[in-house]
Amino acid sequence: MPPDGYLKSAAIESGLGRLHSTYPSFTELIELPEKSVEESTIRAIRIRSGEDQPDGVLLIAGTHARELINPDLLLGLAWKLCFAFANGLGLNFGAPKKVPTSSPAGASLAPSGPGDLPGKRYSADAIRRLVEGLDIFIAPNINPDGREYVRSHYEGEWDWRKNRSRNSDGSFGTDLNRNYDFLWNELIGNTSSTQRDSTYHGCDAFSEPETRNVRWLLGSYPNIRCLADIHSYAEAILHPWSDADNQSNESSMNFRNPYWNSRREEPGYGEYIPRTDEFILINRGQRVADAIAAVGGRSYAVGQSVDLPYPLGYASSGTSKDYAYSRHFLGPARKVWAYTVETNRSNRGMQYGYSPPYEDALAVIEEVQAGLVQFMLDCLCLIREVGRQLLERQILDELAQFRDSEMLTRRRGRRWTDMLDRHNSELLGLLLVDAHAWQAAEEILVEAANIVHARDSEDPPVLARSLVARIERLATRLERNASPQLSKSLKTIRKDANSVVGKTARQAIR
Repeated sequence: MPPDGYLKSAAIESGLGRLHSTYPSFTELIELPEKSVEESTIRAIRIRSGEDQPDGVLLIAGTHARELINPDLLLGLAWKLCFAFANGLGLNFGAPKKVPTSSPAGASLAPSGPGDLPGKRYSADAIRRLVEGLDIFIAPNINPDGREYVRSHYEGEWDWRKNRSRNSDGSFGTDLNRNYDFLWNELIGNTSSTQRDSTYHGCDAFSEPETRNVRWLLGSYPNIRCLADIHSYAEAILHPWSDADNQSNESSMNFRNPYWNSRREEPGYGEYIPRTDEFILINRGQRVADAIAAVGGRSYAVGQSVDLPYPLGYASSGTSKDYAYSRHFLGPARKVWAYTVETNRSNRGMQYGYSPPYEDALAVIEEVQAGLVQFMLDCLCLIREVGRQLLERQILDELAQFRDSEMLTRRRGRRWTDMLDRHNSELLGLLLVDAHAWQAAEEILVEAANIVHARDSEDPPVLARSLVARIERLATRLERNASPQLSKSLKTIRKDANSVVGKTARQAIR
C-alpha cells in the first residue's frame, strides 16, 4: 500500500469540485478538453476576482506518477488561498522555532546549525492582491491514471513514472515530461526513444492527451505569464534550458537553428538565452528558495537541471518548462517565465524521495506552498497593480499592448521593459510600504497612459518636463531602500528621463 494520507485521483477531482462549490464567486472549475488514456476526467481550478484579464500563472503537478506528494500540495494550496481571500486573512507558513541540528529521517539536508526559523507570512493585503491581480490556474493532477497505477501497485511499482498509454511493442506509458514540443526529436540526455524506458518521449510531440491539455491551457489563456511544474525529488528550483548549458553571447546558437540539429550534445554548444532573462529567472527562483528556507530551513538549489549532480541533474529534451518558455521565440505568444520545482529529498532512498511518509510530506508541503505563494507574488504586474484604481481595464490592456507590440521592438523600450521585469517584485514591495511613493507612481502612470492612448492622434502629446521631473523624484525616493541592482537601474531611468522631454510615446522608446 502507498503511504497513508495521499489522496486518490478521484478525491483530488472531488476536492476541486468542492472548492468551486464553496467559493463560486471567484473560482471556476475548468474541465480540460481531453480525458486521460484511461478516460479519467482532468480538471483545473481557476482563481480570480473580477472580470478583467490580468497576467496569469499556471501551476501543474502529478506529471510523474510516482511523485505522490505534489498533487496533494497544489490542492491544499488552492484551498488555503481561497479560504484566506474569502475571509480577509493572510497566510502563515511555519512558525519561529529552533532549527534541529540534524534532519528527521524523512527530511533531506540538515540545516547548517541551530538557529531561529522565522516562518513565512503573507499579509491579507498580499493575498488580496494575488487573487485580484492574477488569473491563477491550478491543475494539481495531470496524470491521474499513472497516479492510480502507483497507488494500486505500490509494493512492486512505486517507481512508475509514465502515464498508461499503450505502446506499439506492448509496453505501457510515455514520460509526459519528455513529450512537449521542444527539441522533441533530439533525444538529448536523459530522454529515450525506447518504448519500455521510463523516459520514453512518446511516438510524437504531444502524442499524449495529458500534455495536450497543458498545451491547451497555455494556448487558451494567452495571459499566462508564469508556469511552475511541481515534481520531486531534488530540492531545486530549475529554470530553462534543460538541453545544454545556457549562454548569452552567441544568439545564433539556439534551438531554432537547424545547423545544430543532432549536434547539441557536442562540446561547445550552449543554448542561447538573453542575459536579462536569465537574471530574472535566477532572481525569481532564489526568492522562491528563500521563502522555502524560511519555513523548513532546507536550502533549495536554483539553476539549470544540467548543473545539478547526477542522478538529480541531467540534460533532457521535451520538458514542460522549456516548451512554455520557448514559445515566445517562435511566434506571437507572450513570454512565460517557466520553472520546474523539485520538492523533497530523503536520506532513506528514492522511494521516500518521491513519496515520503505522509507525516514527513506535510512539512515539505507547507514549506513549498510558502515558496509558491512567493512565486505568484513575483508574477504580479507592477503596472496593473499601480493603475488598478485609477485606470480603466481597456487602458491597462492598451498599455500592455504598447509594451508587447512597440516597446519590445525598440532598443530603449526593450531596456525599460527588461528593467521592469527584472525588478517588478522589489518595486512593488517598496511602493506598498510608502504611501507617498505609491501616490506619485499613480499620478505618473495616469499621465503616461494618456500619452500612450493618444499616440495615434494628429497631434500626439509629448512628455512634459514636469512629468519627467516627477519620474526623477520618484526614482530618487525609491533608491533610498533599493537593492544595489535596482538602484543601478533607477539611475539609468533618471538618466534616460532627461532625454525624452518633449518627445511623443513612440519617439521616447527609440
